[in-house]
Amino acid sequence: MNRWTYKKFKSGLALAAVCVMTIALLVIGGQVRTAAAAIDSIWLADLSNPFVGQWLCEMPEQGALVTFDCRSDGTYSYEIEAMGIKGGGGYVAFDGILVTLDSGAAEAFAYIVKDNDTIDVTELVVGTDGTNSYGETVVFRRNPDSISPIENAAFKLDNVFLGKWQSAIPSAGTTLTFDYKSDGTFSYMMEGVPEDQGGKGIGLYIIDGEYQASYLDYEGAAVYRFEVADADNINVTELELDEQGESVSGDTALFTRVSVRPLSDWEGTWNSFYSYFDNPVLDDAYEILAEREDKSSDEVKARYIEGKTYQCEIAALDISDGVVTFYDRPLTASDGLNDVKGKAAYIIAGEVTDANGRIWTHAVAVDDAPYTQLLLLPADADAPGETMLHFHFRYGSNLDDLLSADGWYPTMVAYDSDLTLLVGHMTYQD
Repeated sequence: MNRWTYKKFKSGLALAAVCVMTIALLVIGGQVRTAAAAIDSIWLADLSNPFVGQWLCEMPEQGALVTFDCRSDGTYSYEIEAMGIKGGGGYVAFDGILVTLDSGAAEAFAYIVKDNDTIDVTELVVGTDGTNSYGETVVFRRNPDSISPIENAAFKLDNVFLGKWQSAIPSAGTTLTFDYKSDGTFSYMMEGVPEDQGGKGIGLYIIDGEYQASYLDYEGAAVYRFEVADADNINVTELELDEQGESVSGDTALFTRVSVRPLSDWEGTWNSFYSYFDNPVLDDAYEILAEREDKSSDEVKARYIEGKTYQCEIAALDISDGVVTFYDRPLTASDGLNDVKGKAAYIIAGEVTDANGRIWTHAVAVDDAPYTQLLLLPADADAPGETMLHFHFRYGSNLDDLLSADGWYPTMVAYDSDLTLLVGHMTYQD
């Protein structure tokens, strides 16, 4: 994710527009307490977004006054009456940081509440090393001719990004998961990347028309253009500045909605991948891997059998109408489905995220079961060109233990799979 570089305005009118945008962000951000509270304290400073209402900002160089009207839905309008200019955009304010978005241009600011009618707003630029530098400060004063709000006006966005989304990052070999909230914040997690290396964090975002702006402490403001493909897919294109300071399109990423899958997504009869490791059909896979790794085929086979990754005490599963049946041996097409290890009905409790950022569907048993908790990943063929339908899962009685079981991915394959496909699955290379 490249840092958005701020485009500088070269004329007095452009500077006025920057001030306008800044004010708008600040105004929109806040909630308002009762008039009685204002008498005794600076209640405005306690609000996460102190800018709802109307504000005035003087621009001495232009000899003009800007009026801002900021709303709790993340939008604002402004007017420079002396210059006959009107406009508007989107904004978000949170924890001393403002981000504005107007016609695809984003700016970031730091703000300080001076009193219940005054806010200082300072242009903020985050360097490539993550350090902050500050520009001009302008003063926002509450419009004395406006009606002061007397009730809290909670900041609440309503846009297509609300909820959880995932996006693959092929160049990094990982996946980003975003959770966008109505208060203008979002959390993110990058699968396989530790938190202290930027794999997890919180940021701000705002929507204005076809544009989205986001802000991260270590990166600053970035702008994207998005196109909604359907209810569950959004194409998001990063916007960058060229050498002339003009906005150009960068990489496009597909955002896919993360939705809770019904248990029927795994319906069918499945055998454990682990149960096939002694099958002679897989000898070809062991030979291929042995030659590739300069080891003996016996060493490779032992690694699969003794290793943690695919270890599984469940030989087979049958999932039908929300009921999961566990078996002690693999099943074949001629089986009468005997050797039952246990059987129970399960319901989907939601989604959970493990320490590496991987999202699992969480199923909980509603009656006696050998395993009260199941975690499941989607049933698919995850290598390009692969046709072997399978899924990874975990089983047990303690959810925290399952989420922390790093490196353990028991795998189920369709019971009637062509076993030669297992060879291709085991030996696949990018």
